[in-house]
Amino acid sequence: MPVMQIREFEMLFGNTTAAGMLQNVILSFERLSGLVVTILLAPGINTGYQLVSDFLLKRLGHRNPFCLQVKNSRPGGCGGYDAKKRMERAGMLKSPFVDECPQGIMEAIIPVIVNNRHIATLYCGPLRLEKRNCRETVLRPVKDPAKRKKIIRAWNDIPYMRKEDLETGAEMLFYALSYISSLAAETILEMKRKNSRYAYIDNALHDIYNSNISIPKLSELAAKAQMTASRYSRAFERYMNKGFSDFVTETKIFRSQKMLQNTSLGITAVALEAGFASHSYYSKKFKKLTGITPLAYRSSALQARKTSEKE
Repeated sequence: MPVMQIREFEMLFGNTTAAGMLQNVILSFERLSGLVVTILLAPGINTGYQLVSDFLLKRLGHRNPFCLQVKNSRPGGCGGYDAKKRMERAGMLKSPFVDECPQGIMEAIIPVIVNNRHIATLYCGPLRLEKRNCRETVLRPVKDPAKRKKIIRAWNDIPYMRKEDLETGAEMLFYALSYISSLAAETILEMKRKNSRYAYIDNALHDIYNSNISIPKLSELAAKAQMTASRYSRAFERYMNKGFSDFVTETKIFRSQKMLQNTSLGITAVALEAGFASHSYYSKKFKKLTGITPLAYRSSALQARKTSEKE
């Protein structure tokens, strides 16, 4: 796991000011929505890292009463819900989405991004989209009447909400988290630029992250740092835990996501503007990184914006 990612986690979850802001945002969301927010840390981060807030610590783990009842009562558990896969999707999309589990429970999945790095995921739920009884497919494998009653009781306690309302709430929470993360990111960058032995890389990253400049070639960055290209490449990979070419591709995709959200440019124009040679190559890389096509991403972002405007 890259050192940079640990620092980003510590600055957001272990920093008194940032953790306090995060706590207030989550509490406000829970009060307004009636939902519960739980947290899963990104791969490579464990609870051994210091969380200054007991509030955040108690929310670690993905769980709710209905899911626990189903898992404990049915042979084979709940039937296929995979929180880690949803975390991976959130990290690739770098934006929130709403998903449904096999038992008919909806929740919003919201990535926590600092410096374009996915460090944790918030799960907001559970909720029902329909005012109906618990699915018979959920109850059928449960033979014990007492356990069936517990599942039904837990189901009836789940709040009802329209999907559009959940999507709007998730977008609002995501933007609030993004603001808090940006404050943490500035602290991280300033700290590393002063203390890091990789300051020449930090300075280059700062310029790239905070502007729309063309991404310099590896040889240009190496020359600026008065290093050979091969030595700079090795240092970059040690520090970022990824090769320079992978970093360039991810940064181009991230920039293209902003264009897909905020402009009416065609997909080919977005691809060229982001620095890709062709529409097909761009779409291939975009889907590999995010799991969906650029067109699907734009449609999702447009739908979320329309929903927000209606509200």
